[in-house]
Amino acid sequence: MLRSLLLIVDPTNPRQGVTDAALAWIKDSGAQLTAMAVSPVGNWEGLPDESGSGAFRIPRFSGRAEAAGVGRQMDEALSNIHNQCVRKAVSVRTLKVESNNLDVVLNQALAHDMIFVDLNTVLDSPRLGTLSRGYSRRGVRPVMLVGEQDPEDAPGRTLVCLDAQRQSWRALQLFLQLTPANRIESLTLMTLGQSPDQMDTCQKRIKLASSLVRSYGIPFKEVVQEGTPLRVIPEVARGVGAQTIVLGPHTRAQMKRLFMGSVTEKMLKQKHYSLFLYR
Repeated sequence: MLRSLLLIVDPTNPRQGVTDAALAWIKDSGAQLTAMAVSPVGNWEGLPDESGSGAFRIPRFSGRAEAAGVGRQMDEALSNIHNQCVRKAVSVRTLKVESNNLDVVLNQALAHDMIFVDLNTVLDSPRLGTLSRGYSRRGVRPVMLVGEQDPEDAPGRTLVCLDAQRQSWRALQLFLQLTPANRIESLTLMTLGQSPDQMDTCQKRIKLASSLVRSYGIPFKEVVQEGTPLRVIPEVARGVGAQTIVLGPHTRAQMKRLFMGSVTEKMLKQKHYSLFLYR
């Protein structure tokens, strides 16, 4: 059951779609909403970059005028969200974070069941991309990256990608627990074998997953495929008309490359999918 949802906002380029999606989930779940504006300039401390070469770096404020301008943008972004919530009778807590310490921000994020962030914002803003990676890397909360489909339909038609990793099953469990059932139009359970000798195991996995989904009373179908994730997942997603894809890490190496390549990066760049991620 979803009790609290965190909406992360880039104040320099706030996206209406992710706000609409978060408000729709809140209305259907009755959860508490927190909108957090994160200053888009400064250095993150505490999280190495993906190359392992050191701390993630982008320029600091160039002066007080720039800092004051960013502060006004944060206030405006949060005020706009607050006004939308008032119109829709949704209770919201607003939070402004200007710390350059990643742990300070993550401690706020980890107080919530789930984080919402716009997919384009993650791709366009290295600071928020770093925050989302750090949040997911803690392995205790899921991240919903909202794509360009009608946000009020999210998650809509959903593809769940399962493998032998415990996290992919946990991603399915959390998705079912945190998503209002009336928001799921249909569910496709897919398990993937990369060689013929894995297919019997895939059949067993899909039956176990089907039992779990059946207990929630959600319509679903099963897909068992042989091939590589890079080829099969996008193909199946197109075939079922998926709007949202639920993913755990297919391998540790793929998770490490989450925002640098791999299956997930390919789908991120297409932008019309939303991604529900759990590490």
